[in-house]
Parts: sequence; C-alpha cells; structure tokens
Amino acid sequence: MDEGLRKQHNEAKSFASVIVSDIALYNQQKIEQGLRNGNLEQLLGGEFERGRRLYLQRVSPAIAKSTTYYDDAINEMLERKKQAMGL
Repeated sequence: MDEGLRKQHNEAKSFASVIVSDIALYNQQKIEQGLRNGNLEQLLGGEFERGRRLYLQRVSPAIAKSTTYYDDAINEMLERKKQAMGL
C-alpha cells in the first residue's frame, strides 16, 4: 500500500472513531440503557445512521466500500462500554 493510500485509510479510521466518540459522549445514558435492555438499535439507530452518512460523505467511496472502519469503531466503543459496565 502506498503512503498516500495508507494516509487515507488512517484518516478514515480516525474519522470513524471521532464520529462514534461523539455519539457515545452525547448519548451515554441511552447507550447504557440499550446495552442493559437489549434495545440499543431502537434507542440509537438514528444516531448511528446519521454518523454513517457523515462518514460516507467525508471518506473516499473506495475506502468506505472496501472497509468496515465505521462499524468497527461502533463495535469497539460498545465493547469498552460493556466492560466498563461489567456486562
């Protein structure tokens, strides 16, 4: 992978993390409630989808289609939250 493409991938990963971090910051109670009650998609599906649209607007289509950086960032955040909650 050339340096320019590597930089684009790193920027896409970072951007995904920033979006998901903002969602987590502003929706802490909903995330905790959703993880406890198993209705996270119902509580935050719209937020995650808005974040995905923003991600797709800013990231190269080739990278967005060939990677799972946004989904990975969501899953990593949820795993950290579950561990912090003892779930």
